[in-house]
Amino acid sequence: MPADGTPFLDLRGWTLSQRRPGGQATLLADLDLVLRPGGWVAVAGPNGSGKSSLLAFLAGADSPLHVPTALLPQDPDDQFVAGTVGGELALGRRGPVVVPHGFGLEPLLDADPRLLSAGQKQRLALAVALGSGPRVLLCDEPTALQDARQAEWEIGRAHV
Repeated sequence: MPADGTPFLDLRGWTLSQRRPGGQATLLADLDLVLRPGGWVAVAGPNGSGKSSLLAFLAGADSPLHVPTALLPQDPDDQFVAGTVGGELALGRRGPVVVPHGFGLEPLLDADPRLLSAGQKQRLALAVALGSGPRVLLCDEPTALQDARQAEWEIGRAHV
C-alpha cells in the first residue's frame, strides 16, 4: 500500500472500449474513478450498464491497477475449476491448503464446489480471492444470492 495515501487508481474522463465483430464498442465513457487504500467504492447502474465489464477489466492483464487484485464474480460457479473445495483453496499456492478461520469450509474440503449451497459457494469464492493476498478486492454483486445474515458476514470479511 502506498505509505503516503496515494490512490491505487485515479481515472479521469476514462473510456472502456471492447473490440467486437464489426469494430470497437464503447462500454463506458467519461468515467471518473478513484480507488484509495482502505476505501470502499460502489459502482451502481442498471443491468447492462458496464459494471461487470469494468470490474473484469480492472482485474485483467491490461488493468491500470498495479497492485495485487482479486475479482469475486457474480456467480461463484464461474470461478471454480478444481474438483474439490480443498483444490480450489490450493490453486496457485505452494504448501498446505490454508482454510481461513470462520468460513465454515473445514468439513467441506473433499466436497465438489459445484454441489455446495449458494452461501457456501460464495464463502469459498471469497476465501479463494482473499487467499491471494489482494490489495484491491473487486466484488461483482457479492451478496446477490445471500440472505441478510450471510450478506452482512460477507461484507465484513471482504474489507482488505
